[in-house]
Amino acid sequence: MIFQNDSKFTEIKGMAAFINRKKSLLIFSCALGTAALIVILLQYLLSGPKLGPYYDFLMSRRNPPEISRELLLIDTDEALEPGAAAQVILTLTEMDAAALVIETPVLGAAAGRIRSEDEIRSRFDEEFTLLGRNIRNLFEAIRVGSVPPQESEKYVGELVELSLRGKDRLTSALVHQDEAGMILMEQAAAGFGKVWKAGDLRPPLGLNAPGIMDSPWYSKFSPDQDGKLRRMSPMLPIGPISIGPMLPISAVLAAEADSIGDAGTEHVIYAALKSRFSASGLEYSKSAQVLISHGAGGEEIIIPLDKTGAILFERPGIGAEFRRLPLDIFLKYEETDHALQRLLREADGLGIYSQLEPENSPVYLFEYAQSLREDFLETPPSAPSKKADWVHARSEYFAGLEAFLSGPAEVDLVAGYEELIAAETLGEAGLARITGLRDELGLSFAAIRKSYGELRNLRLSLKEMLDASFVILGPGPSGGASGDGALSRSEASAVLANTILSGRAIDPGQGRQILFWSLLASVLCLLIIIRLRPPAALITGLVLSLLTGAAFSWSFIISAYWIDPFIPVSAMLAETLLVFSLFQGIIRRGARRFQLAYGPYVSKACLNQLLRIGRPLPSELISARAAIIAVRKQGLLSQEDRGNSLAGAAAAAAFRERVSRLFKKAGGVIIGCDGDLVLGCFGSPLERAASGGIKADPYARSPSILAVRASNFIADVMAGTAAAPDKAETAAWTFGIDIGECSFRYLPVSGYSAFGRPVVRARILSGLAPRYKVQVVVSALVSESLSNMPVRRLNVLKEQDGSEGEAFFQLVMK
Repeated sequence: MIFQNDSKFTEIKGMAAFINRKKSLLIFSCALGTAALIVILLQYLLSGPKLGPYYDFLMSRRNPPEISRELLLIDTDEALEPGAAAQVILTLTEMDAAALVIETPVLGAAAGRIRSEDEIRSRFDEEFTLLGRNIRNLFEAIRVGSVPPQESEKYVGELVELSLRGKDRLTSALVHQDEAGMILMEQAAAGFGKVWKAGDLRPPLGLNAPGIMDSPWYSKFSPDQDGKLRRMSPMLPIGPISIGPMLPISAVLAAEADSIGDAGTEHVIYAALKSRFSASGLEYSKSAQVLISHGAGGEEIIIPLDKTGAILFERPGIGAEFRRLPLDIFLKYEETDHALQRLLREADGLGIYSQLEPENSPVYLFEYAQSLREDFLETPPSAPSKKADWVHARSEYFAGLEAFLSGPAEVDLVAGYEELIAAETLGEAGLARITGLRDELGLSFAAIRKSYGELRNLRLSLKEMLDASFVILGPGPSGGASGDGALSRSEASAVLANTILSGRAIDPGQGRQILFWSLLASVLCLLIIIRLRPPAALITGLVLSLLTGAAFSWSFIISAYWIDPFIPVSAMLAETLLVFSLFQGIIRRGARRFQLAYGPYVSKACLNQLLRIGRPLPSELISARAAIIAVRKQGLLSQEDRGNSLAGAAAAAAFRERVSRLFKKAGGVIIGCDGDLVLGCFGSPLERAASGGIKADPYARSPSILAVRASNFIADVMAGTAAAPDKAETAAWTFGIDIGECSFRYLPVSGYSAFGRPVVRARILSGLAPRYKVQVVVSALVSESLSNMPVRRLNVLKEQDGSEGEAFFQLVMK
């Protein structure tokens, strides 16, 4: 067969029918454009999918970060009294802590003393707001079942105690008794020198010591839209990524210095930790912004930030807790220290220090250390030696007390009293007095040892916990430090500090990276599904989308590189659905066209095969060797001539329907009808395409096959075995057969038709049959092809110029 259409169909292996290379490239382009549009829409116009439950699920599958042993949380109530804050700072100074970050408000609108009506109103508002919050929290806990009814009485008692403490604070402020605590706190903070406090706390702390007087830092983080905290901003404002050249750290630090007066410029944790590095700041590049810190030894800590300038932090794992201390332990340390001092002073009257030099007396050592502390607190921070002198004096006090209590003082004193008692030189009253002094001495030593043991244990515990620690003073645990609950402000700050110290954080994919990886996945998916049939393309695209989402999720779990799987998956799903829809649309349109073009002329089985392979197109002009059979019904035209047009039309329709059905059942193709004539053929391009593909041509070199099929068809019709049991009907039919090269094409005007000399000859031969009183007339080529069947020469056809042409024969049917 020869294709003679300029828009020749080129089949791609595995391609669905009716979809050529041009259409596939167009579909590929449309699908890829749709995927790119989805990515751009999600990433840029909608600012990307928000972090949500799936992100939390993947985060829970990552190996949690280790918690720095340097971090320490001191749990407080929602507000802190100045005296307690002062005691914490003094204890940190004594234990040589590294730094203190205050993230809880210290009650008091000013430095303790209330001088105006506005201050009184503000102070009352503070206290009653705190009281109301505590009441609501208690009733909410009872309502949800967190507090059993049998324990409600205990919590009510604690609530009453808290309200009484608020009353005492108000009273203290009104009578000017709180001023000393605020002054002491300010002095302690100035002396320690490593105190940072957040400026966004209400009520204000009122710390006005050098180094923390302006408080340009913030402590509160904004949660995501669902209320969960997943990111933290070390600096504000940062804004979106600025496209431009990389800025050196010196330039960034200079820019920070210009805006240091703006409140909220830095988070208080970042401000406190920044002093540890030789340089620290933000750097902007064309694709990302990062927080880079340079240590004193030259090491770098690089933490990528998202487009808002926030760190996507990692939570500590379950069982990995931050080190914690309750505020009460600092108050207990102070109370125990004072209680021991009272015992030491009371014991001085018993003469227990008589064997010591005055400067080695524990009372003297304590008072000396206290005097150095007062000197340290009243001295500006520019004299750090004062702090060292006080800390050293405190150590000497404890060393001297330890040496005294472990020395022979008690034994010697008791032995002296025993000698006096044994001498029997004292009267009864003197003996009773000496005995009482001896017993009182033993009790005094026992009380001192007990108090000292408790104080020593507290001191050792605090020293172990506080030495070189980065301390965060804030509200107590909320249940989310190691789980999925909400983080308190101090816990969130500890997580930020741990992130900066370790340099471990989530790397958020930037816009260009997300676009690149999403489109790469989309292109790979398209290259696979574009070569499949629609159902397979749909299923494969869905599977590849799920696998891509799993791949991006797995990549995040092992590498901490976050590209929301929803973006590439959405793009791939969109392109898959588009490809499937376009495939289905093109195939349905092509199938409809095939049904309209070929349906009336071929059998249903043949049509289904043509729809499956999509060949040949109706617009194609194809040349092929075929056997043309012309079937006429004698008397059909004369019936119409007699004036009964309706009857003639019905008879013609019945004849054509009968012959068409016979041809279709035999596997042939109808190629035209004209009056009393029906044309059919065997070996047409439609028949060949349906039986074995257009390239498979079993008739190309064997015309006898076509002749045998044609003769067998006529034999079956005349014998009444081809669904034509009425031989009387077929007796009026005449047949003309010729074989040769014909051209086939579908035309909207005439339907599926054949053109060529064999068609003309078959028409003529069928019309010559009545003249020679025979039923089947064949051409010479057919006669030669049917060498085993009886034929009889009838005559010779005349050419148009009058010359003789080929002979024609009667085919004698048995």
